[in-house]
Amino acid sequence: MRWTRTLKNAGGLVASLSLDMLVLRWLATFDTPERWASLLARQADAHAHGEYMCVYDPVPFLHYPSFHAFFVGSVGAFSILGLFLLGCVLCVLGQSKRRREGAMQIAQLEGDEINE
Repeated sequence: MRWTRTLKNAGGLVASLSLDMLVLRWLATFDTPERWASLLARQADAHAHGEYMCVYDPVPFLHYPSFHAFFVGSVGAFSILGLFLLGCVLCVLGQSKRRREGAMQIAQLEGDEINE
């Protein structure tokens, strides 16, 4: 019964990972490497004029063109969808196995015949 719980938890983690990737895809639509380069240029220009401009970016790896192309491209969309579907299938499979094992245990306690 322990492996069914593990299977269900793994499915939940995979599905949540795909949702995180979906958020990164959404962020990558407007946080482009070109926009980041212009922000850094504006920061350097402001510093040269004696002004202070703080640029904070919580996901700096999106500025690399290869990562950005992955998340915005069709390969990223299909991998996100595939991970989400895989996570859902693992959750459902783990839940169904757990129910089947529970029904088998109840049948054994009651002395009924078990159909497999």
